[in-house]
Amino acid sequence: MVKLCYNLLKLKHKGGDVVTKRKIVIIVLLCVVSTMTLFSAMHFVGDDYILNYAQELTVDNVNDGVHFVKSDNTATVFTDDDTLRVLQLSDLHIVGSRLTHSTDRQSVDAIVDIIEATRPDLVVITGDLTYSTPPLGNINNEWAYKTIGTLMEKFNIPWTFTFGNHDGDPFLMHDKKTQAEYYSSLNNCLMYSAAEVDGYGNHVVMFDSNGSHNTALIMLDCLGYDLFPFKYATFSDSQVSWYSKTVTQLNTQSLLFTHVPLKEYDNALKLYKNGEAELLNGTTDKRVASASTSNGLFDEIVKHGSTKAVFCGHDHTNNWAIKYKGVALCYGMSIDCIAYPGIAKKTAQRGGRLIEIDADGTITLSMVPQDNDYQPINAVTL
Repeated sequence: MVKLCYNLLKLKHKGGDVVTKRKIVIIVLLCVVSTMTLFSAMHFVGDDYILNYAQELTVDNVNDGVHFVKSDNTATVFTDDDTLRVLQLSDLHIVGSRLTHSTDRQSVDAIVDIIEATRPDLVVITGDLTYSTPPLGNINNEWAYKTIGTLMEKFNIPWTFTFGNHDGDPFLMHDKKTQAEYYSSLNNCLMYSAAEVDGYGNHVVMFDSNGSHNTALIMLDCLGYDLFPFKYATFSDSQVSWYSKTVTQLNTQSLLFTHVPLKEYDNALKLYKNGEAELLNGTTDKRVASASTSNGLFDEIVKHGSTKAVFCGHDHTNNWAIKYKGVALCYGMSIDCIAYPGIAKKTAQRGGRLIEIDADGTITLSMVPQDNDYQPINAVTL
């Protein structure tokens, strides 16, 4: 491009006169615009650095006796000892950009470290697996979501997830439908999309023990954003109806996983600050960023009495669990090394939440922070 501009500037008229200053300016501007366009095109398609990094990693096989069966519309896990050890991860925020090699690698390394340290039977990721975005130099989210799929398959255990708001940003090259098709094709990923329900990845993972249902793990797509006016979307009528039918039909205790906190998290936090609600564990760092309503979902949760706890992510430095109307409303811990300013150098918020389900259905929640080498702390039984 530079050589082309140089040659154009040497052009002469038929009479031997050099081109006018005006033509020189136009030529230079065209060269600059062309160069910037080419650079932008290269910049915004990202690169495969982090995918190659994940492909080349050697990780531990952490399967200590978990098994699963899955189909297009069911997923069931069971273990040799009839207990289930679930690791909730959240807000991985893999970008896949030339600008984020270091932070992407830091996030991948943190995922490896926490899974190898906790050796879960099942991993549930509560959204924002990816964060491909123009300010960080990438709208081709394929590098990012295939990095997650490639990495998670290496541990030889079942895993699943819910989509977060950034997984479906409107400027991305690959939409949630495309991502869902990729993830569901992976051997160890239990995600599927229930029929006739809004969104992608609304599904149930059933934990069976002693030959019968123990606990249903229910995943709900947060649906991202409402664009007019711009705000976090709420759960749709079809999702609320599907949840109610599901817990009624299964007739067992359940846990609910989504990305954006329910509106009731804000109510619970206010009550806790007034001394009227119980903090189970974790810390309250910032406000609750939720939709303006849960569209009756929490009312259904309370009415049916099946769901003992709700787990979300989204607010990266909140990791608390508060008991509200008989339901534990829980944040996970985040992996994020890029989305919040300076967060790559902070560690207090980084980690996961461990959910242990006994053969008799007893549920115990712990934090597994990076600051404690991903060893469980602050255990509480629901």
